[in-house]
Amino acid sequence: MDIIISILAFIFALGLIVCIHEGGHFFFARKFNVLCREYAFGMGPQLIKKKKGETTYSIRALPIGGFCAIAGEEEELDPLKKLKKVRLGIENGIVTKFYVDEKNIHFNDIPAYTLVSYDIFDEADTGNLFIEVKENEEDESTITYKVDPCAMFVLAKDEIQIAPHNRTLNAKKKYQRALIMFGGPLMNFVLALIVFFVAGLIKGFANTSSSVLGSVASATPASAATLQVGDEIKEFKVDDIVYTINSWSDLEKFMSTYSTTSTYTSNKISCTYNRDGSSYTSIINPELTAYSLGGVGFYQNDEGKVVCNFQYYSEEEAKSYASSFEKASIYKAGLRLNDVIIRVDTTDINCLQDLYNVLSANTKGDKMNIYVAGRDDAITVKPYSQSILKASANLNEDSIPLAKITLGVSPTYKFNFFKSFAYSGKMTLKSSIAIINTLKLLFTGGIGIKNMGGFVAIFSYTASAAKSGFTTLLGWIGLLSVNVGILNLLPVPALDGGRLVFVAYEAITKKKPNPKVETILITVTMILLFGFMIFVTFNDIMRLIRG
Repeated sequence: MDIIISILAFIFALGLIVCIHEGGHFFFARKFNVLCREYAFGMGPQLIKKKKGETTYSIRALPIGGFCAIAGEEEELDPLKKLKKVRLGIENGIVTKFYVDEKNIHFNDIPAYTLVSYDIFDEADTGNLFIEVKENEEDESTITYKVDPCAMFVLAKDEIQIAPHNRTLNAKKKYQRALIMFGGPLMNFVLALIVFFVAGLIKGFANTSSSVLGSVASATPASAATLQVGDEIKEFKVDDIVYTINSWSDLEKFMSTYSTTSTYTSNKISCTYNRDGSSYTSIINPELTAYSLGGVGFYQNDEGKVVCNFQYYSEEEAKSYASSFEKASIYKAGLRLNDVIIRVDTTDINCLQDLYNVLSANTKGDKMNIYVAGRDDAITVKPYSQSILKASANLNEDSIPLAKITLGVSPTYKFNFFKSFAYSGKMTLKSSIAIINTLKLLFTGGIGIKNMGGFVAIFSYTASAAKSGFTTLLGWIGLLSVNVGILNLLPVPALDGGRLVFVAYEAITKKKPNPKVETILITVTMILLFGFMIFVTFNDIMRLIRG
């Protein structure tokens, strides 16, 4: 069932993004009277197709993309160019069909004419489409027929509508061509705004005026302290210092102060809370999540030692956590669960806050030497930098910190229609910045091509988002849609951004790019992009094999 849900979620997410992107091109092309021969989801052989008006709407075998076949986007082919004879379908003296498959015996009953001259593209925009033929090769006289602007080239298994020059992309004004090319990425951003807005409506927003717990995660300090959803936090106490909690803002302020204060005699927090009209007190032992080290956790044990996290887990959860931990780079570097951290570089680690301060100070991701009890040699690790974590777009509003001391609780949420608008814009902007920062890191060497993911990685992330709930899936769709929009705006000839560069070149130089050169550039970069997709997909598969 999980596999079926994952596959459906992947097809839904990718299908929605691709259809919206191609729909943007389609909308503006139709608006400016450019012929759109096909609007397709997927690549490869057609599975389902239905023609409506001039356009064939199809679903193809491989759900890894899609396209909108816009006339003139590439150099138009001329099936009559090498023909000496042509079979014509003529209605009321006007040619409506060209039967151009000479070897097809099914066309033998259709009259064949000797081709003399023709103009079915009308580059001069005279409005005169014609074909001049002889009924027999021996004839001296010729016959000239008008050609229907919507005439069809009839092949063995398909029909292709001709595209007179005034129905092609290149015939349109520069701003119209730019809008047609920009329409795809534009609709990706519109989709992101919509799905983030819907996610905001469904999820709601943190009620910061209340200190009531909206959720308590399993295998966390709060769950170990028997806190429950609905408990109202009233007071925290550390070393006999009392902190009154009246709102979630107070709780966050306390955690910020607590995280950096390394002079506490005891690291544990005495928490007083109300439940069902009664007051209770529990002792919480917080956890440090080191995001710069891949999200590994640490806690302070009863002896005051900082330990690589293995507390609060049931036997089943412990196995799952251990399995996940063993795939992390820090495990490969030599760190093990239950290791006691005694020093990082030259800084002694005497409490959780010492480790927090060391990790938070390493914003550039410089190598660190971690020393554990019972070992003389250091464990050398390369943490993620602050810029890499910022580039790792989070599906939440908050950025990913280098490290964070947490209790495992979150606030209650409430519906807010107007905040959903602000959330939509904020998350679309945040996703855009994260993707741009990732591209910067790719070109500056902060990350390598081997870190990039293809369709296998997208499937994996989509499956994970689907398991986390519909709002998480919507957030992932929004992020992925922004990703597609920005990547398509890169100045690569095969992408929308490259086509926009050609339009800009024409606007600046007052000359159109050479069509043959343009076609070669598009073809070469398309081949390179397909090669790159194969490479990153291979990397995805190898990562899965290596675990």
